[in-house]
Amino acid sequence: MESGRRDRLKTPGGTTSDMGSKGIGESAVTPIKVGKVQRKSAQPVVSVTAEKCAIISGGPNTTARTVVTGPETTTRVTAQQGTSIVTGPETTARVTAQEGTSIVTGPETTARVTAQEGTSIVTDPETTARVTAQEGTSIVTDPETTARVTAQEGTSIITGPETTAGVTAQESTSIVTGPETTTGVTAQEGTSIVTGPETTARVTAQEGTSIVTGPETTARITAQEGTSIVTGPETTTGVTAQEGTSIITGPETTARVTAQEGTSIVTGPETTARVTAQGGTSIVIGPETTAGVTAQESTSIVTGPETTARVTAQEGTSIVTGPETTARITVQEGTSIVTGPETTTGVTAQEGTSIVTGPETIPGVTAQEGTSIVTGPETTARVTAQEGTSIVTGPETTARVTAQEGTSIVTGPETTAGVTAQEGTSIVTGPETTAGVTGQEGPGCHSSAGQ
Repeated sequence: MESGRRDRLKTPGGTTSDMGSKGIGESAVTPIKVGKVQRKSAQPVVSVTAEKCAIISGGPNTTARTVVTGPETTTRVTAQQGTSIVTGPETTARVTAQEGTSIVTGPETTARVTAQEGTSIVTDPETTARVTAQEGTSIVTDPETTARVTAQEGTSIITGPETTAGVTAQESTSIVTGPETTTGVTAQEGTSIVTGPETTARVTAQEGTSIVTGPETTARITAQEGTSIVTGPETTTGVTAQEGTSIITGPETTARVTAQEGTSIVTGPETTARVTAQGGTSIVIGPETTAGVTAQESTSIVTGPETTARVTAQEGTSIVTGPETTARITVQEGTSIVTGPETTTGVTAQEGTSIVTGPETIPGVTAQEGTSIVTGPETTARVTAQEGTSIVTGPETTARVTAQEGTSIVTGPETTAGVTAQEGTSIVTGPETTAGVTGQEGPGCHSSAGQ
C-alpha cells in the first residue's frame, strides 16, 4: 500500500467514507455489515446487522423496504411507502416513517418515531419511545416502557404494564393502557381510552371520547362533548365533564366530577363522589356512597342504599334516594325528590318542588312556591311550607308542619300532626290521627276520623 493512500468504504447509501491510513480494526467507526440486496421491480430488501451505526434513507419512489438492525445499534431511518423496520436490543432508533410503515423495536431501546398514514409501532420491554403518529397509526408498547405519543386521525395505542405514557391524541384515537401505567392523555374527536389496573391517568378529552379505567386507578379527567367515562373499582377519579358526558364509576371509588350539559353519571358502591352538574345531567349513585352534588338545569339524581348525599339542585331536578340514606338537599324550580326507606332527608325546596319520601324516613323540609310533599309510612316529617304547598303524609307518621298561603295537607292514619297553617290552608287528617292545628285566615279543617 502506497504512503498516503486512503482506503475507501462503500456504504449502503452508495456514498464513500475515508477510513484513513489506519487499518479497519483501528478505525473509530466499526464498518457495518450489509446483507444481500435484492432488486426486483424497484423493491429492495436491506438487512443491516451493524453493531454500531447504520444510516438508511429510502428514496421517494422506494417501496416495500425492510430494515433490520442488530443489537447495540444507532439507527436513523427515513422510511415511507410500506416500510417494515425491526430494531435489535439496546438500540437507539430515530425513525421518520409514513404510508403504512411497520416498526418493531427491541428491548432496552430508545426510539424516536415520527409516523403517519397507517403506521404500526410495537415496542419491546424497557423501551423509551417518543412517537408522533397520525392517520390510522397503531402503537403497542411492551411493559416497563416510557412512551410519549402525539397521535391523531384514528390512532390505536396499547401500552404494556408498568408503562409511563404521555399521549396527545385526536380524531377517533383508541388507547388501551396496561396495568401499573402512568398515562397522560390529551384526546379529542371520538377518542377511546381504556386503562389497566393500578394506573395513574391524566386525561383531557372532548368530542365523543370514551374512557374506561381499570381498578386501583388514579384518574384526572377533563372531558366534554359527549364523553363516556367508565372507571374501575378502587379508583380515584377527578372529572371535569360537559356536553352529554357519560360517567360510570366502579366500587370503592373517589370521584370528583364537574359536569354539565346533559351529563350522565353513575357511581359504583362504596364511592365518595363530589359532583357539580348542570345542563340535564343524570346522576346515579351506588350503595354505601358519600355524594356531594351541586346540580342544576333538569338534573336527575338517583342514590343507592346506605348513601350520604349532599345535593344542591335547581331547575327541574329529579332526585331519587335509596334506602338507609342521609340526604341534605337544597332544590328549587320544579324539582322532584323521591327518598327511599330508612332515609334521613334535609330538604330546602321551592318553586314547584315535588317530594316523595320512603317509609321509616326522617325528612326535614323547607318548601315554598307550589311544592308537593308525600311522606311514606313510619316517617318523622318536619315541614315548613308556603305558597300553595301540598303535603300528604303516610301512616304512622309524626308530622310537624308550618304552612301558609293556600297549603293543602293530607295526613295518613295513626299520624301525629302538629300544624301551623294560614291563608286558606286545607287540612285532611287520616284515622287514628292526633292533629294539633293552629290556623288563621279561614283555613278549612277536615278530619276523616270525625266523619
